[in-house]
Parts: sequence; structure tokens; C-alpha cells
Amino acid sequence: MVEPDKDAPGQYLDELASAAVEYFRTHPVPKDLPRCDEIERLKFDANQFAHFLLGQPRIQQRLAELVDYTPNRWLLTQEISEIRARRKIHKIHKRPDVEFSHADDPYEWARSTKLQGICFSGGGIRSATFNLGVLQGLAKMGALDHFDYLSSVSGGGYIHEWLAAWIKREEQEQQRLAPVATPPKTYTPGMGFREVQKRLVPLPSDKDSPAHPEPIRWLRRYSNYLTPQKGLFTADTWVAIAIWLRNTFLNQLILFSFLFSLLLIPNLAAQPITKATPVWSIFVAGILYLFAVLIMAIALRREYKRIRFLDKHPEAEQKAEEPKMFGGEWTVQILVVTPLLLASVLHLSFVLRLPDQVSTKGAICM
Repeated sequence: MVEPDKDAPGQYLDELASAAVEYFRTHPVPKDLPRCDEIERLKFDANQFAHFLLGQPRIQQRLAELVDYTPNRWLLTQEISEIRARRKIHKIHKRPDVEFSHADDPYEWARSTKLQGICFSGGGIRSATFNLGVLQGLAKMGALDHFDYLSSVSGGGYIHEWLAAWIKREEQEQQRLAPVATPPKTYTPGMGFREVQKRLVPLPSDKDSPAHPEPIRWLRRYSNYLTPQKGLFTADTWVAIAIWLRNTFLNQLILFSFLFSLLLIPNLAAQPITKATPVWSIFVAGILYLFAVLIMAIALRREYKRIRFLDKHPEAEQKAEEPKMFGGEWTVQILVVTPLLLASVLHLSFVLRLPDQVSTKGAICM
């Protein structure tokens, strides 16, 4: 058995390098491209170029965008042959079967052939139950084989893999039973999928209806996989309650510890503030207020200059420049909010000490 070469670029990098070589025959290498000098030296040697791209994800990304050969485009190109073969197996004639070559645009092919997919969202066992109903509804309509893709996450992935496993086992079962059937049948790919689609159709709810298929009964039997033993006084139920209480307590402990540590900060800053004279407190507070207002005005002015071209309705590809100085979220948080907070504390300390000063002066006058 030959071990795969870990230093081999791979099919995508080989094709990206070939696309880049074709691009650089008619276009110069951009000077802002990372390591542009090495790219300039290797730009006509696809093999060396592919090895150079290995382990250079930033250069790969910039190059893929430059020559319009992203991983998504490459992946769709690889999948088109599988999609066409699947449509032939399921005899889907309502959508056109368009020939595809490597030089064609895969996105245009997907649009012209009406590529379709279905997505299952997450949400635990509730999502899995809902998605099972969606599959049964599509099976009842005879439309389950019309979709080219099935994408899922979390609870949707639970029902997705259950369906994929059932189809795979049913294909193997149909292939095994076809020769010994009466009369014997010839197995063709897709027989297992059609059997699954037929058995997915919801059964009537009357008492004389036949039993549900074993895969669906298995799914329902193990839907409570977090607490397999049912009942209030079973060990599984109390273990689940204990785990929930433990995790909730630990999360709240971290949160409250952080909040209490924030409440301690004013106590640490209270001593130097209370020792300061009232005149000094109000003077520093005024400077901080003016500083925050000045920075806010500068930030607003720079933000307006940055985005004012949007009033002219630019092209969708045009984007505003990123703020470099006195702009953005950090500027507001550090140079506006923080000075205003400090100024408010100093101002409050001045206001709270006014009654003491008035009473002291009154006592002196008396």
C-alpha cells in the first residue's frame, strides 16, 4: 500500500496554480500580493507554483479571488458529474441535462439545470422531529428525489444521518434480495432509495393500519437518548437534573464573580477621588467632558468623510475604507465613553461633598 504524499499540493492547488498561470500570461502580478517576487519567478511553472502555494493559505485566498477560482467553484465543478449521474438513476427528466466541461462556468450550469437543495436547521430533538415530518411530506408528494443536495446542522444532522444510513442499508438489502426474489429481479441503483421514499409516506391513523417501518420505530424508540429510562424517579432523570443544576451553578458562579469584581473597582478608586479637593475634581471633570466632546466631533467628521460617497449610489462592489484613526468602535469606547465615565464620577464626588462644605461654612460664620 502506497502512503499518500503529505507534501503533495492536491487537486485544488494544482488547478488553482494552472488557472493562475493562464491568468498571468495576460495580466501582471499585483505588487500588493504577498511574496509577489517569488510569484513573478514561478508564474509560468504550474507544478512549482502549486508546491509554492502549499501551506500558504493567505496567498491561496488572494490568488483564488484574483483568478476567480475559489474552493466553492472547484468543489461544485467536481460534484456536477455526481449530480448528473444521480439524476439519471432517479430518471429526473423535468430538468435539462446540460453537458459540462472544465472550461464552463459551474454556477451558470447550476442555474440552467435548476440545481436544488434542502436545508435542515438545528434545534435538538425538536428539530429532528420537525425535519422527519418534512421528509415524510416530501415522500408523500413523491418529490424527495428532486433535490440534489441535503445540508444540515445539529438536530437537523441527526435526522439527515439517520436517513442516509437507512438509504445505504436499503440499497444493500435490495441488491441482496433481487436475485432470490420470486420472480428474480435485476438490481438497479436507486431501488433502495425508492423503497425508502415509499416507506416514509405517513401511514393512516386508524387501528387496522400496518406497523410503521422499523427505522422510524427505532428513531422514535431512541428519541429520548438523553434520558433513556423514563419516569420521575429513574436514575437517568435525576442525573439529567443534577447535570443541569451543576452546569447552571458553575456558569452563574463565573458570571456573578465577574460582576462583583467590577463592583469593587469604584471602591479601589474611591480613596484618591475623595482625597482630592472639590475644585480639583470639578476642574478635571470639565477637561474630561471637553476632551470626550472633541474626540466625538472628530470621529463623526471622519466617519462622514469615509461614507459620504455612498450618497452617490456606488456600485455594489465598492466598499468604504476601514477607519484608521479616530474612528471605529474602539475610539468611542476608549476616548469617549471612558473619559465621560471618569468625568461623571468626579462630578458626582464634587456634588456629594457640597452639603459638607456649606455646613462647614455655616458653622464658621456662626
